[in-house]
Amino acid sequence: MELTQLERAMIVTTFMASLGKVELETLINEFTFEQLEIELEEILNEDITLAQMIEAGRSGIHKIIQDLLGES
Repeated sequence: MELTQLERAMIVTTFMASLGKVELETLINEFTFEQLEIELEEILNEDITLAQMIEAGRSGIHKIIQDLLGES
């Protein structure tokens, strides 16, 4: 199952919120982190409602879980 751009953005944003900027910067370089923030801003500023963001997060997690279960 392919994740949409919004689903991917919501999943990454959730991890950013839970891990924190400092921890994420240890995983990727600062230049990449800045690019990631810009890309996420562009995706999430496209007149997307809170309800759409929540649904995209749920849908993305659902797809990942289904994919994992399908591989076992």
